[in-house]
Amino acid sequence: MDAIECGIVKLPRVPVADNVPRADMPIYRELWKHISKKMPKKGRGKSGNLDPLSLPVELQTALDALYGHYQKTYALWQEVHIGVPPVFIMVCNNTSTSKLVYDYVSGFYRLGEDGRSQVYHAGRLELFRNYDENGNRLPRPRTLLIDSEQLESGEALDKDFREMAGEEIERFRREMIERGEVEKARKITDQDLLREVMNTVGKEGKLGEPIRCVVSVAMLTEGWDANTVTHILGVRAFGTQLLCDQRGIAAGGTSSAATTTARSCAKPMRSTPKAWQGQLRRRGWTEDELRRRRKGDPENVQIARCVREQTTMTLKWIAERLNMGTWAHVSNRLVQRRKENEKCK
Repeated sequence: MDAIECGIVKLPRVPVADNVPRADMPIYRELWKHISKKMPKKGRGKSGNLDPLSLPVELQTALDALYGHYQKTYALWQEVHIGVPPVFIMVCNNTSTSKLVYDYVSGFYRLGEDGRSQVYHAGRLELFRNYDENGNRLPRPRTLLIDSEQLESGEALDKDFREMAGEEIERFRREMIERGEVEKARKITDQDLLREVMNTVGKEGKLGEPIRCVVSVAMLTEGWDANTVTHILGVRAFGTQLLCDQRGIAAGGTSSAATTTARSCAKPMRSTPKAWQGQLRRRGWTEDELRRRRKGDPENVQIARCVREQTTMTLKWIAERLNMGTWAHVSNRLVQRRKENEKCK
């Protein structure tokens, strides 16, 4: 709620339903407090065998609830022909939890009761499955697991990935050469490809284009800048400060071409360039003239208010473009302007 009130999140997601009725207070409001004692305390290397189907009921129902909303968002994006899927992020407390959650949503194999045969378990969230209905791994994954152990293992990508994503890999190779990384471009490793998939989530024509779900450890603090993120679930102590650190990828950082609510998908907001240029044109200003004005100028505040209402740009973005200092200053000025308008009514 703090993130919403101070304007960090432009299009907020708050718990509106709780299907675990036995608790006195809504569980989803503070999910980690209710499940932390039931989750692995150590990374994969020290936790032994873990069962993805034994996730706490509270976590399973939270996943189902948020995924239900994701399905609706996904369908809306399909209807308006947005070229990439919306992205669901699951941020976990350690590598054991991230692997459990990843297997639970995307599907996995494990030894059967005879100790020899491999038994397939379909992912519980259909749009995030990395296997087809026959248990064959998809050449290009829909769900990505990103943590230190996964990067080192080299098991994240299917053996057919290079063939299916040949065009995107060749484009990536050319980009490496242009950056002067000629030697590295000659032998691109699976780890290089995995990092490029992660770095290009939400970008058309890139390796990360088809990714719908990212399961990670502390991803929000690593500077990841995907702008198609619509849903975030924290399977860890997930407070306002974490949202502050990465407000650019929260709902407020979503690009205007990929709006995140049913309301805005049905009736898209104005694109950021049009809204921005429209405000300058109306005043006869250039961007240089705008930056020379003092940060508390009433006209700057008015432009900030209009851009905030007409686009999905974050307060941080607005503060930088208008040379208005910090996002907190912009937020305070907008609140002050709103109160002044209310007094005049």
